[in-house]
Formats: sequence, C-alpha cells, structure tokens
Amino acid sequence: FPGHQHLSLLLTGFYLEMHLETEAEAILTALMESGSAEAETELKQPDNFNTFSQGRFRLSHHEANALVEPDRLFASLEQLDSRVSKKLDLPGQENRVEIEIFTDREQWIEHHTVLFGPDMPTWVQADSGRIIRINMDEGKVTCFEDLSLIACHELVHHRVRGFAGNRIPAWLDEGLALHFTQMLPDAYRQSFDKALERERLIPLELLEKGFARLDRDAKTLAYSQGLFGNVYINLR
Repeated sequence: FPGHQHLSLLLTGFYLEMHLETEAEAILTALMESGSAEAETELKQPDNFNTFSQGRFRLSHHEANALVEPDRLFASLEQLDSRVSKKLDLPGQENRVEIEIFTDREQWIEHHTVLFGPDMPTWVQADSGRIIRINMDEGKVTCFEDLSLIACHELVHHRVRGFAGNRIPAWLDEGLALHFTQMLPDAYRQSFDKALERERLIPLELLEKGFARLDRDAKTLAYSQGLFGNVYINLR
C-alpha cells in the first residue's frame, strides 16, 4: 500500500493483536487441517437456461445473458481454484461447483435458499452457499470482466466455506475473497482510514456472522477491515 496505507496496515495489525489474533490464528489452523465439502446434489434448472460443463464446474445462465462467455469464465475459475488451493494448502476437491447466473434481481431471489429473499439488501450481488448464484441486474455487471470478478470472488467463499464450514468468521472469509480476487476501491480505503483516525472501526466480533445485514456505508468499512486484517495475517 502506498504512503499512509502502511500506517493503516500497522495500526490494523495492532487492532487485531488486541482483539482477535488468537481466534483468527486458530481458525486459519482449522482451515488448513480439517473440514469437508458439501455433498453434490442434482438440481432442477429454471426455464430458458443454457448449461455448460467443464471439469468440475457447471455453469447455467439465462439465454438472455449475452455477457456470459463460458470458456473464458471456466478458465478464470480453474486458474483461481488452483491458486487458492495451493496458497491455503487445501486438498483437491472432486465435488461439482454449480454456478447459476440470473438476468434480474427478482429471478435471482426466487431461486434463493440461503439469504433473506425480498428483504435482501440491494447492494448484495451474489452469494455462494451450496450453489454460487449471481445477479446480473442493476447495471452493476456491464462486461465480462465484471462477471468474472464476481464469480471468482464467490468461488473463494465456496472453497473456504466448503472446507471450514461455519467456523470461519465473515470478516476473515470476505477478506480472503478480496485478497485472492481484487483490491479495494479508493472509497473503501478512505472509509477505513477515516474510521481508524476517529477510532470508529467496527469491532470484529460484530463482523463474524456476515455482512448482508449492513447498510452500504457499514459494509464498505466491513469489507476494508476484512481485507486489511487478512493482509496483516499473511505478512506475519
């Protein structure tokens, strides 16, 4: 991180030392040593969906989704899957990875089995329970690169949660997904720096159960804390 971001990182490290360092290390150890993937289940696909398979990935998307390029997406996912497994020393996974891409929020929510249905915050764009489900609505996915980033982010969640189950806190889970797939926009870093300066960081124990209930401002800070926390742990 350039300039003052070094200070932010060091102060975040101190914050973790004082709060949840022992717990974070224990969770990372558990992540490396044990866990199991969820059982594969055959699923009924919605109408007007095209389905493609490559290796252990199966992709289904509505025929209206012109941005989906299965071959390119499979290549990105396979490359990331290998990198995550190597970095975290995860065992090889044989179970199929299901990915469903929907044209709009209503269609996406209709097939949801994990989160809050109609009460889901509008900023939530995808989820990665037993199936990775992505919403292409609201103008947030405007090119293949946008779609690939979301799919790769959710694949990290899928791999980590499939191995560690519910033992990994959300801030560590989200931080790992960010660490492997993207860097935070400037607005997120600025939110973190401002909260750090004002001593208004969100206590990590409040970020253990997930970010989907947070409003946009709080989730911006939560994601930045998750990433900085993971960077600190990785640099130790």
